[in-house]
Amino acid sequence: MQNDQVVVGIAWYQREHWERLKQIADDSAAMDDSYDEWKKNANAGMHQIRLTDKTALRVNVDIDELLKWCAEHHKPMNSAARAEFVSEKLRARFDKT
Repeated sequence: MQNDQVVVGIAWYQREHWERLKQIADDSAAMDDSYDEWKKNANAGMHQIRLTDKTALRVNVDIDELLKWCAEHHKPMNSAARAEFVSEKLRARFDKT
């Protein structure tokens, strides 16, 4: 990947964790109702990002790890915190290379 390439991390959830995420999220009313709806929208979002010549990468989210991270950083479980969590995981991924 080129150094000047813009990389956007997309939180990627597993089907078996979707209901739990919805139960614990502070902003669950704003989230997609079903995993299938979320996945369809996430894939469409990734496609839109790629159309702008950016790189969209899936970042697998472990719900327990996310909860721990939110507690350690005194963050509510909302979209802003999830995005920050994903950004940190993505940065860590590239720091290893």
